[in-house]
Amino acid sequence: MRRILVFLLSILTICVGYIMLTNPLETLEITSVVLGIIILIPSIILFIFTFNSIILNRFPLYMISISGIILGILLMGNEVFGVKILTILFGLHMILTSLIQMFYLKYKYFFRPISKFLSFIINGINILLGLLILFDPIFAEAFTGTYIAISVMFQGILMSIVALEYDEDKKK
Repeated sequence: MRRILVFLLSILTICVGYIMLTNPLETLEITSVVLGIIILIPSIILFIFTFNSIILNRFPLYMISISGIILGILLMGNEVFGVKILTILFGLHMILTSLIQMFYLKYKYFFRPISKFLSFIINGINILLGLLILFDPIFAEAFTGTYIAISVMFQGILMSIVALEYDEDKKK
């Protein structure tokens, strides 16, 4: 029964990913609203629990919670702001991740030279894409929404593989 439910959920996830892929800008707007909710709720909880805290210096906690509340409201209420923040964060993430991987790869001796070369090329492309995202806003919005949609589709594919490989008889 679980196998069937996971497989149906994976099909649903792939369909949602396809819908997201056909509308990358709307995907990015919805993602910014969801991110705003994810930031807003813990910030409100932190603000409330700071009143009951035994910490003497509560000012940093108040500043963190208030800034989180403001950021969450801005992400939820202003779609343009949310999209811009998401694309900037995504571009910075791509650049920093690729730079760290290139630095880390320098010290890994067990990789074959061709693997190091291919990884260097792929990380270089990621750095260029990250710079393009930071400095070309039109490309950034479409690319980031498309990337999120492809990621959701891959999650659905992974879930379907898990559902097909899952065997309830082995678990018992």
